[in-house]
Amino acid sequence: MATAAEKAGPVERALRRLQHAQNRDGGFGQQPGDPSDPKTSVWAALAMVSLRIHPADQPRTNSSAFDYLTRTGFQDKLQDSSDLAAFMLVMQAIGNPDLAVGAGSKLKERQGGTGGVAERPGGRPTTQATALATLAFLGDRVNSAAAQDTAKWLKGAFFQRGWGATSGAAPRPGTTGMAVTALMAVDSADIRNSQAQSYLLSAVNDDGGLGGARPASSEPLATAWAMLGLKAVGSQARDAAGSTGVSTATYLSRQQNAEDGGFGDTLTTAQILPGFNASSLTVAKPLVRGESNRVSRRGGPPQKNPAVSDDDGDGQPGKGSQVNPGDDGKPDGNPSSNDPTDDTAPPAPDDGGTPTSGIPSSPAPSTPAPSTPAPTPTPAPTPPKPADDTVAAAGGDGDEQDDDTAADTATKQVNGVVVGARAAAAASPPGLDAGGGDAGDRGAAVLGGLIVALILVGTQLERRRPKRIVS
Repeated sequence: MATAAEKAGPVERALRRLQHAQNRDGGFGQQPGDPSDPKTSVWAALAMVSLRIHPADQPRTNSSAFDYLTRTGFQDKLQDSSDLAAFMLVMQAIGNPDLAVGAGSKLKERQGGTGGVAERPGGRPTTQATALATLAFLGDRVNSAAAQDTAKWLKGAFFQRGWGATSGAAPRPGTTGMAVTALMAVDSADIRNSQAQSYLLSAVNDDGGLGGARPASSEPLATAWAMLGLKAVGSQARDAAGSTGVSTATYLSRQQNAEDGGFGDTLTTAQILPGFNASSLTVAKPLVRGESNRVSRRGGPPQKNPAVSDDDGDGQPGKGSQVNPGDDGKPDGNPSSNDPTDDTAPPAPDDGGTPTSGIPSSPAPSTPAPSTPAPTPTPAPTPPKPADDTVAAAGGDGDEQDDDTAADTATKQVNGVVVGARAAAAASPPGLDAGGGDAGDRGAAVLGGLIVALILVGTQLERRRPKRIVS
């Protein structure tokens, strides 16, 4: 019978696939093991933010996703307006919007006179770029007023019952989902929102998915973005279903890769995750580091020992489920024949428990022996410091410097107990051990003290024994 830890929900499996692709520089590649690229890394971070994972809490050895995104010159590598907006949304979600001032300026420069935003400079405004720019501008203290202009463009781009790729184009579920998500954030009372809701619900196919344009075949990405729109207008996005009763959530779960839980490459998986989780691209309250229980330092595929269970099938951890971040029993997803680092977490230092077995008893010697001074106990060796690539504990802040300081403090405390215990053992009667320290060293010290004490006792008894007179 499968345990709770062995039946991770579909959202958790997709998340682990995403974390599995993180590289040692903190970024994400198109496939696990591929070099990091800015576009994929931004969307991976936004997907994690939508699941309330702070990018600084998602580390790979010495670098976290936050470290990768905030490197000098990173924003200059983002080409598409959608990517610039995604970067702004990540920084806003963690309470650092000023880190995205450069991206906001670029986005504003691409806004045309009509209010629409093109994906590249000089291009035609698109629904996707304008919708994402609207959400990003709302949280930008410098360009917040620009959100009204982008929202005005979106209202003018509405056609029939939804939005197409550009203004006046035939509506498509995916772009309609993105547009209504943005418009709801600016003007929730606009009549277009309810019309778009009806369109999206009617566009669900028999298999539970939505396509590029009705009645096109279902597509995972279009379905996920449509779910974002349904969530924004208050619908139960995961329960939306077609005539056969198959829900959108069921459709997406059936499209997951059976091996790793992803949706093809890392970028697609990242762009699908927010809608699949029926969450949002924005957060009402900035994320706080150390509060997520979904963080994984290695984040391999959750096949044999998934980290989080989804007992109720809603994509969230079920009641009573236990989280063991990154404990998937598999390599970290960035194999390299030139990389000598061992990703296996080191064993925990000895807990200092007093040994109760393995110490042989020594009978008192039958003949007196010369008195020997008690051996000086040797200091306990410092327990090995865990390697940088150990699995981050749930609730950890991912800060290498802070973690090292805490580890050093704990080591000093442990060593203080060990030294005090051995000093007490050397001065106390045989058989009394104050505990603490390494089991092997402490056992040797106790055994040596016991033998010396027995020799001394034997010597005293021999001196007091009446002497036999030989005639």
